Amino acid sequence: MFWKYLLFETKLLLHNRKNWLLGIAIIVFFPLYYSSYSLTEIKDMHRMKKRKQSNSIPSSMLSRKSFGRRQKGKRPTII
Repeated sequence: MFWKYLLFETKLLLHNRKNWLLGIAIIVFFPLYYSSYSLTEIKDMHRMKKRKQSNSIPSSMLSRKSFGRRQKGKRPTII
């Protein structure tokens, strides 16, 4: 019984073109995907976040003395 089932499945596999197309597509797609993934540089998100936070706020804005006050001799700019 097992032998008949195995022959039936192999005959079905050989005659079905859609299965061959899907198999070839998978065989081609995954090596290409893996090769492109392995060539990309992995970014450290924690380090990038710290760098962005340190660059975004100037230290003069963080001090309490200059917060909310106009500096002497400078007019506020209107955009």
